[in-house]
Amino acid sequence: MPITLPVAATADDRAFKRIADRYEKWGSDTGKKVGSEMAKSMGDALEKADTKSADKFERAYGKVADTIGKVRVEEAKLQDLRSKGASDTRILAQAEALERARRADAAATRDAARAYGELHTSTTKLSSATSVLSGSLSGTRFGQLAVQTEQLAAGFGRVGFAVGGAVTAFAGIAVGAVAATKALYDLGARWDSVADGITARTGKVGDELDAVMDQVGKVAAATAEPIEAIGDVAAQVSQAMHLTGDDLGAMTQQLANLNALTGENTNVKELARLYRVFGTAAADQPKILDELYTANTTTGVSVNDLIGTLVKAGPTIKQFGLDVGSAASVMATFEQAGIGFSDVSGTKLPPSATAARPELAGASWRAVGVSLVFHPRNPYIPTTHANVRHFRAFKDGQTVAWWFGGGFDLTPFYPVDEDVLHWHQVARDLCEPFGGQARYDAHKRWCDEYFFLKHRGETRGVGGLFFDDLHEDFERDFAYQRAVGDGFLDAYLPIVERRRAAPYGERERQFQLYRRGRYVEFNLVFDRGTLFGLQSGGRTESILMSLPPLVRWEYGYIPEAGSDEARLSGYLRPRDWLGEQP
Repeated sequence: MPITLPVAATADDRAFKRIADRYEKWGSDTGKKVGSEMAKSMGDALEKADTKSADKFERAYGKVADTIGKVRVEEAKLQDLRSKGASDTRILAQAEALERARRADAAATRDAARAYGELHTSTTKLSSATSVLSGSLSGTRFGQLAVQTEQLAAGFGRVGFAVGGAVTAFAGIAVGAVAATKALYDLGARWDSVADGITARTGKVGDELDAVMDQVGKVAAATAEPIEAIGDVAAQVSQAMHLTGDDLGAMTQQLANLNALTGENTNVKELARLYRVFGTAAADQPKILDELYTANTTTGVSVNDLIGTLVKAGPTIKQFGLDVGSAASVMATFEQAGIGFSDVSGTKLPPSATAARPELAGASWRAVGVSLVFHPRNPYIPTTHANVRHFRAFKDGQTVAWWFGGGFDLTPFYPVDEDVLHWHQVARDLCEPFGGQARYDAHKRWCDEYFFLKHRGETRGVGGLFFDDLHEDFERDFAYQRAVGDGFLDAYLPIVERRRAAPYGERERQFQLYRRGRYVEFNLVFDRGTLFGLQSGGRTESILMSLPPLVRWEYGYIPEAGSDEARLSGYLRPRDWLGEQP
């Protein structure tokens, strides 16, 4: 007995043709194309992976590609029968043939998924070696790529579509001919809805709209994201970046992947501003997205926050010769970082400068220096300060006094012995040409005494080097000052690298903010540089750049006995760090 379809064939034909025409340019040979593109994206990973598992995956995925092609052929036959108005019996028979091809496809896909899991195990070590966003393998993408593989095989490869995470298979016996026809019709409506949304946002119609939708289709075939999300991203990219063709598709796919990985919708408008600020070429834009994602995963700072900060600080960043990737890493690591260059002068020395040298009262002066203050986001990275300066005093146009000053010190919240020892070893080593142990001992002691909070009975941190009024031999003293400036990075950067990815929670964050209060107390009450700057009429914002952006006080706080927070007190006193194990 013939089966009568209650949904008119013309409605099915309209929906099918509307979608099939969209995909025809790029999907006619989907099966083989998917296989080759996936193999290409595997690239270096397959070369480095375990040979057995890699070969197994390649064979399995090749079989999937073949079954996708067979499904495609059977679907074309079904479409042809429907377009010619064939009988229900012939349509049902062809639908059954399509379902057999589809079952073979599903079995091949399951085998490929298992092979993919084995490959994942053997290539975990490559997690940081390849791009996250460009479609190459990385550890963070294995799971999602496995899903994509299955959806590609089960979805667009046989003119299906991932809608809301579920694959709609057209004309499948499993859901019945009537239900399949309705699903196809509904998909056409959803496709049109996405197109309408793009038109509303960008004003594109006709051929321009079709070109955008072609790219939406390509991206949908290559990702696991719903078409609505892809369409929204494509509209934003088209509007904000004015991209077209494959450039539009590539950026849309990269942003769709980034959004899926981070769980936030990237502010495309601000991203476009970032590219303009730094003059980023189209070829370099994917690299920027990778770097933003890396900074996000390493530090937990949102991609949108990073973009906003980079846009705001762009002109300054470029002055320092930093590219976007380097700047993103810095911005993500440090909640506030200041590098101040000063060249100031005056007709009369302020009281803070003449307190120890009253003979200079009334002298004119000039001072040049560089100051660095870094306040990290991660509580396990210590705050640090460094300064080098040169000072001259004049009377009657003649130099009556000159000296060098400077040093660097470290303020940890959760001190690690390895870090403290490294810090002081670098300090000791740079002193070697300038008096060796005697110079280190003197300037370390000076640092311990200077950075001491008398009202708290504790040092600001674990010390380092500090010196002032160094005026014995200009060339030698200047060379020592340069060694201190150069040694700062040698001392600090390895600590940052070791601790920047350390996990932390709200407890550690609150303790960090509390201890920052001590830093503020010292700088506003005791620091000679701060007092000199304010008394000499310097630029207030520059003088106070040393203060942290966020801080808190708590009345009568006492850390829990035996806690990591309580450990800090043992480090806040002068100690012979290199002569004893902390």
